[in-house]
Amino acid sequence: MKYKDLGFRAIYEQFCAFPLKDEMREDLMNYPGFNKADGMLCYGYMHPEEGLMLAVMAIGMLEGSDIQCFREPQEKIISMPPEEFEDEEIITFKESDRILRMQYDDQIRALGNRNDVEYMRANRSITFIDELRDPRFIDDVPVELWRKDRDAETVMVRITDSDMDALIGQIRQEPKQDFGVHEGDEIRFVVFRNGQKRLTAYKDFDADTGYTPEQLEDGTILKEAIHRFRGDRTEKNLMGLLHILRDSQFYIPCQVAAEGAPSEDSDPDGVMMIPQIMKNIKDQYFLPVFSDLEEMGEMKDTCRPMRSDILSAIRFAKDSEYAVAGIVVNMNSELFFIGEDLYPVLRQMESGLTDVES
Repeated sequence: MKYKDLGFRAIYEQFCAFPLKDEMREDLMNYPGFNKADGMLCYGYMHPEEGLMLAVMAIGMLEGSDIQCFREPQEKIISMPPEEFEDEEIITFKESDRILRMQYDDQIRALGNRNDVEYMRANRSITFIDELRDPRFIDDVPVELWRKDRDAETVMVRITDSDMDALIGQIRQEPKQDFGVHEGDEIRFVVFRNGQKRLTAYKDFDADTGYTPEQLEDGTILKEAIHRFRGDRTEKNLMGLLHILRDSQFYIPCQVAAEGAPSEDSDPDGVMMIPQIMKNIKDQYFLPVFSDLEEMGEMKDTCRPMRSDILSAIRFAKDSEYAVAGIVVNMNSELFFIGEDLYPVLRQMESGLTDVES
């Protein structure tokens, strides 16, 4: 298999072998057998300035999925950028990795122990962001900066840490617009895969500001966010809407099931409520929720509204006896559909509620 099909994990802190190109022989003159070898045994490591590099441990003769190396070089080890081998067949040595590490321990140490500290190594173990990583500087990812009244702007951010909810990194270039952050500043950002399966890393500064419960109470801010997204379906507007959804309270039309002791699915009087599941013209089931009582229209006369948040609504949809396709917000006006792909995004979001008006 070719290196470009496997990516950096095939070589980072791993032994591998590549065909030796004729144009490389002059650079490898200090290696025994440079004039007759047809392969190179390499070790991938991170150089602090050059990024991901391949250190040539030895050269030798390729034999199928193995390489028979001449004795190790006694002089300076040569390193090469991996992109020179993108279209080359790569041989990996996972089964004999321990033996190779023992055999070439001195050469690995000669690299200057440049594999960085443990927290960097831990961040490089996060696989779900691999498609965002820079091919050479694998700690760097493009992050979109979002702020109200600003165009979305992408900057490179070097990951330095992570927590349960976000990644943490240092901005590597000065933003062209005023986002209140600069090159060298540390930011927390999150990663989201949209409905088109595109992975995006973003920092939403508006979400950091947050809203008070009183500001979200009447649903106006939520309806404005839905209107903004329907008019301009960008990821920036989508994530801004989801942050508002995360902290909003809704009216869920319910049927009365029974009376008893108050529980999570009952009103304060202990009346058990069953959320109303509806079906659209495509025979898909959905759970309707509303930003205010007026949005319910005639349903407020036939159903009993229950006040709830979006995380509870997701639970109601998942626990329903029907195969609920999603949640529809304000189905009688400018609606927004929350499909199952957005459930984990909303669950992972931190609340942005604040006691101070923005």
